[in-house]
Amino acid sequence: MFSFVSRPASSLFKKESSRGFSFVAMSQTPRLQTRKPTSALSSNLLCQSVEPATASSTYSSNIINTPLSPILNFLQIRWGTRGGNRGNTYQPNTLKRKRRLGFLARMKSRTGRRIVNDRKAKGRWFLTY
Repeated sequence: MFSFVSRPASSLFKKESSRGFSFVAMSQTPRLQTRKPTSALSSNLLCQSVEPATASSTYSSNIINTPLSPILNFLQIRWGTRGGNRGNTYQPNTLKRKRRLGFLARMKSRTGRRIVNDRKAKGRWFLTY
């Protein structure tokens, strides 16, 4: 009826490797990366050749030395430029913003009064700063 019942339990499971643990989610074949490198560190690592892991190499050094490792992807996303954090060196304070875009500044010019009237006609809750 069940053919696996007569087999020994050791044949049902894959024989473990010589290491004391296994990491299923990480494959030994490197994955290709489609996005451009965002830092000098990642571009240097992409230029290095990927060697297959040997039995004598340790697991942790294999992960770090693999240039397309998910650990390095985290570094690229966290500290790389993603478009949103470019050119944000000028941070004006609140007084400058109110002086430039506040209600009294809008009322001084004809175009400013037109902006306030347009926002009022549209139903905006906040007309100016």
